[in-house]
Amino acid sequence: MCKELVLTNNSGIHSKKAGEYGLMSVLMLQNHLPKIITNQKNKKFVSLFSNPIAGKTVVVVGTGALGGSMIKLLSPLGAKIIGVNKKGRNIEGCSKIYTI
Repeated sequence: MCKELVLTNNSGIHSKKAGEYGLMSVLMLQNHLPKIITNQKNKKFVSLFSNPIAGKTVVVVGTGALGGSMIKLLSPLGAKIIGVNKKGRNIEGCSKIYTI
């Protein structure tokens, strides 16, 4: 029997990178990047325009370390952010919170 077992927790270690990835994903979708890339592959050069993210509504399901990190980066851009979490706890940057 081992009496000196040490357990560690690395919770939230990837939150900074996850926040950046989430922000990148939202901005890519907002600016039609998947469609632009598809058009380029198909040799179609169609102008696709978009409006700024300010004033748009973004729903983040899961506002823990990873989702919360994205909310911190997205919030200053002026998007209305709705958070969804298990306990209904308030998250800075969210205009509304719903529980699962």
